[in-house]
Amino acid sequence: MAEIFQRIIRHKGREYRIEVDFDDAAITQDSAPFEIRAAFRDLGQKDWNEISLTIDLRYAEGVLVVRQGEREIGRIPLDLALAPAEEPTGTDIDIDADSALIEDALGAKAVEELIHLIPSDPIFGCIVKSAVSTAVGQIIRCWRQVGKAENFKDKAYRVGACLRDYGARMALTFMWRAGRCAATLGMG
Repeated sequence: MAEIFQRIIRHKGREYRIEVDFDDAAITQDSAPFEIRAAFRDLGQKDWNEISLTIDLRYAEGVLVVRQGEREIGRIPLDLALAPAEEPTGTDIDIDADSALIEDALGAKAVEELIHLIPSDPIFGCIVKSAVSTAVGQIIRCWRQVGKAENFKDKAYRVGACLRDYGARMALTFMWRAGRCAATLGMG
């Protein structure tokens, strides 16, 4: 499993961890799963409370499917009109506009489900929602940037490599979105 980015955030006596990974070995003829693991614990505690989400790139359907286990949370079309990311470290995309497009494509019910995965902790929900929107946006951009390939598996491998190239940018985008969400208690 290749790590794309990982961050730990400390806020008011809690520690939050987010990891976005891509398992090249899990690619099939029509599917490429990306994993988001989010966890929290009280400071000083050893064990993490963790949830795992999958963003499954389904080639034949032209969508990304966001799931928690077998439960589908939402679908985002691969042709969503996002601004391109010209280079991995630049500031050439509109983080706020792209976040809104992704959240609109997911739908209000799906965004609410993401925020309320752990109902007693809105900060955790903001972290999960921000990780999903960041990963979805970059997966779509990499899908387009990679262009044509011999077959889906080749293209999926190249998308994974592209995501690793953009890992630092994704981490910064995630931090911006999570901070904005937390500052507005999920309403902004």
